[in-house]
Amino acid sequence: RGRFSKFNQFGQGNPLAKRAQALRTAAMQAVTEDDLRQVVAVLITFAKAGDVQAARLLLERTLGKPRDGDEPDLGPVDGNPTTLPEAAQRVLAQLATGQTTLEAAERALGLLDRIGGLWHLPQLEARLKALEATKR
Repeated sequence: RGRFSKFNQFGQGNPLAKRAQALRTAAMQAVTEDDLRQVVAVLITFAKAGDVQAARLLLERTLGKPRDGDEPDLGPVDGNPTTLPEAAQRVLAQLATGQTTLEAAERALGLLDRIGGLWHLPQLEARLKALEATKR
């Protein structure tokens, strides 16, 4: 009865997966270690000559792709806490200079907003208790 049950004709997975795996297997069998070394050597040559795409491909394949937008720096963590407005200004400045992505800045500003709400919570609880005490 489930989505991937045996008789559900629409839930049988990717129909091209077996073909794609067969092609990957054939490609892996066709390429030798020496072939790969020669291709990488050419890629290194192009990267050293200033080809940005070759350098990017080489770095991504050897070091891994960079994270999707490094998280912005919210300020010092060495015992000198940054105020929420200072942290928000810091995020906006990093966004303006291209040091962070829009998505990462939105996440950081949303986090700062939630932290600000938590800081106001004790004050709100104290006011609520004071109001309740006056009603008695």
